[in-house]
Amino acid sequence: MLKNKFFINSFVGLSMLLGSTAGAAICNNNCEEEYSPSACSAYTYFKMGGGVLSVKDWKNLMPAIGVGHRREWSGKAVDISANYSTAGKHGHYFSIPKIMYLQYLTPEADCSPYLGGGLSWGELHNKHKEQKFQGLFGELAVGYEFQRHSPIRTFVQLDLSQGLLANKKHGSTPAPAIALTAGVGF
Repeated sequence: MLKNKFFINSFVGLSMLLGSTAGAAICNNNCEEEYSPSACSAYTYFKMGGGVLSVKDWKNLMPAIGVGHRREWSGKAVDISANYSTAGKHGHYFSIPKIMYLQYLTPEADCSPYLGGGLSWGELHNKHKEQKFQGLFGELAVGYEFQRHSPIRTFVQLDLSQGLLANKKHGSTPAPAIALTAGVGF
């Protein structure tokens, strides 16, 4: 058990370090450069990091992965993704598809924070608390995207997923799941 926690913590730490330092180094000197926000751009991305099945249960840190496609125009974006997190014998969370609307706060800059919200279809199973929720989830995201007018983009994103409308449910509705990921898109 201790070996698994060490592996998961190392995996999450390394992914956060690589994602954020690479983006910061690339973006360090040119965050004030401007590009045309009216142009439409799109990229496919992969992301990884860590999360917990419940904001009330921080002891079961789990790896989180995802793949998605983001299409941006005029400082706004639509993001469609599939995401998966597992805590081994303690449970899992997945969402497919997850559809979000994102708003960049400084769309003209090369680096920009963003906020987003949307919906997903998924499942959250917390075996420790004997909760299982399958159905529609409400999604919130806060992120920071680096290198916005480059062919390769990086970002760091914090996601909060809360069950809204159950298709299948066992036990009480779980508290929100949370994930912090770093991604690279091309």
